Amino acid sequence: MCNRSSEEHETSFEELQAAHEEIVSSNEELQSTNEELQTAKEELQATNEELTTVNDELQNRIAVAAQLSNDLANLVDSINIPTSVLGPDLCIRRFSPVPNGC
Repeated sequence: MCNRSSEEHETSFEELQAAHEEIVSSNEELQSTNEELQTAKEELQATNEELTTVNDELQNRIAVAAQLSNDLANLVDSINIPTSVLGPDLCIRRFSPVPNGC
């Protein structure tokens, strides 16, 4: 009877040891995956910061271009000389009407 109990304990101990080794192995894999995810997160954050900077620069350029466009429209509208503005393809992009009295 004592032999059987000792064998059962030894078998149980071996099973527990095997289970423990599996858990340790799984934990190591999870830690490795976590480190990879942390690295990917840091890379994404850096890329996001770069994109935010580029976006801010583009927004500033858009604001400058809009202001220049408004200035040109005001200039063309305010002078009493018929004016045509051509694009690179030589198509009319903007014009002022002929003033009254001409």
